[in-house]
Amino acid sequence: FAHPVQDFYSEPGEREKLLQYHEPGREYYQPEIHLKRKDGTQIIVKDRGKVYKSPDGQIYYDGIIEDITEPHQLEERLKQAEKLQAIGTLAGGIAHDFNNLILGMQLYTEMALKEAGNNNKLRKNLEKILLAQERGKQLLQQIVSFTNYPDDHREDINLKEMVSNILDLIKDTIPEAIDFNAELDDCGFVNVNPVHLHQIIQNLITNAIHAMEGKGRLSIVVRCAYADETQVKSGNENHPERYAIIHVEDSGCGISEKNINRIFEPFFTTKDVGLGTGLGLYIVHNLVKKYNGEIQVKSHPGEGTIMKIFLPLVNKKE
Repeated sequence: FAHPVQDFYSEPGEREKLLQYHEPGREYYQPEIHLKRKDGTQIIVKDRGKVYKSPDGQIYYDGIIEDITEPHQLEERLKQAEKLQAIGTLAGGIAHDFNNLILGMQLYTEMALKEAGNNNKLRKNLEKILLAQERGKQLLQQIVSFTNYPDDHREDINLKEMVSNILDLIKDTIPEAIDFNAELDDCGFVNVNPVHLHQIIQNLITNAIHAMEGKGRLSIVVRCAYADETQVKSGNENHPERYAIIHVEDSGCGISEKNINRIFEPFFTTKDVGLGTGLGLYIVHNLVKKYNGEIQVKSHPGEGTIMKIFLPLVNKKE
């Protein structure tokens, strides 16, 4: 080999851990070992053989290594499909009850709005509550159908105005110890479902807050760029000329190299039990891909995280 054997193991120290079970003269079987090819891509293999010891004391192995990456990935996809089906069933079961709760809140909010009179500050706050309740109803429907995201309502929306409205709804949930900054350029229109855009922004902001443990710096920037500036890899010959970029940056704990390729997997989370479902970024990823967009992530442990969402801009004038 041009590299030491241990360089081909994905997990540091994994080779040493396996070697302690290999005694000369014994047959061995390892059903799952994570290795990486010379180009850095990861594979999963199973290893079966026998350990020998030469007269001069050298340990060597005679066995067969079989690449099981594809069947392993298929098995994982089947497991994820079963989980998603279970979540979909659960979500469908509770949707009716949650809708009733939201309808009750809407009724009392509307009654309070009628009694608010000329108190403009109170009226504005109550209107925000009504808008949040309506978003809640729509988001609940998306949770029920998040496993397949059927083709549904889309409209051309002004991205700056929409993101500004979303931030108005969620900015009060951002801890005071977080220095929050927003820079929103008027870059035009995107053709999306407004509820989906709300989900994308909400999940990115929530993840950033959790990564900072309630304190630090958080910024969101909306701007536009031509396709050749974005490094977006479009498989479509009719790819857009211009993209809207939603840039979310935090000063949180960052993401390790080991985890960064898994953050968009369903149910993958590094949070403690009860603090996260592992569905937020999975939903974001599916929604962005639904609209022929792309996500780019840059992160290192202890250095925060940058997430860039690229959405095609549509040619439309107000």
